[in-house]
Amino acid sequence: MYYCLIHFGFSVFGTECTDPILAPRASQITDKLFHILERAVARHKPISLLATQALYRSSLDNTLTPEELQIFLTKFHYQRIAVRLLIGHCVALYKPLPMENMIGIFCTKTPIEDIVLESVQLAEELAMITYGCVPPVELSCSTETGGDLLYIPSHLQHIIFELIKNSMRAVLEKEQARIGADKIISTATLPPITVHWDLTPDHCLFEIRDQGLGIHPEQLKNCFLFHYSTAPKPKNDEVVMAGYGYGLSLSRLYARFLKGDIWIESEYGVGTSVFIKLKANWDPDELI
Repeated sequence: MYYCLIHFGFSVFGTECTDPILAPRASQITDKLFHILERAVARHKPISLLATQALYRSSLDNTLTPEELQIFLTKFHYQRIAVRLLIGHCVALYKPLPMENMIGIFCTKTPIEDIVLESVQLAEELAMITYGCVPPVELSCSTETGGDLLYIPSHLQHIIFELIKNSMRAVLEKEQARIGADKIISTATLPPITVHWDLTPDHCLFEIRDQGLGIHPEQLKNCFLFHYSTAPKPKNDEVVMAGYGYGLSLSRLYARFLKGDIWIESEYGVGTSVFIKLKANWDPDELI
């Protein structure tokens, strides 16, 4: 492992490996190491959901108190994000991703508008499966070009997708309650969801606003708790827009991991605004 990591350092930073013992086998050993890392990432992909569900069941039989469960899950997922980020970054440096301006998994010029559009499309596909209809989404930005950001594109997409998906569900369920659950929702009657972002030298601030059901004050304080959801619990292998209760909590962890944050403002019965603040100005020597 030591030899592999030494050669990895040489290969990434463009220095020829001259170690007489390592050099003949270095490339083969390094390839094997990164195949192991890739398989490890794939193998542990479902661990997050499985662990969360197992611990939730433990809380139901009083093995864990609700407070202990939240503390443990926050630490567990935060550390998991860190480990997967390090492995993913390591693998991507060795085998670059097919995108411009990438350094490992970080993009020095993450195209914000493109990421938002991709996230909207994913949320629309899920809304069509669940409700057969999609509310309109309007995008706006403080810059003409949409701006770019030093960030991890996959993290940004995960966050934006989760929040737009929640807004779509709120709008569609409000309309469903208005016309009746047995009626077909028409896109023409749905108010738009607005996504706006301001990019400054220090941060990027998003606001995702909907005119959906809104969140009751008693529910608002629980929104970022793991396993809390106002939607019915989904059945096995069921494709749903909500119900697992970890979309918001994980999204905020992703944002906070890179020194950002997410918060919610809502008026019950009127609508909800979700704000995402992401750090944009990084010092080269700054620690994450």
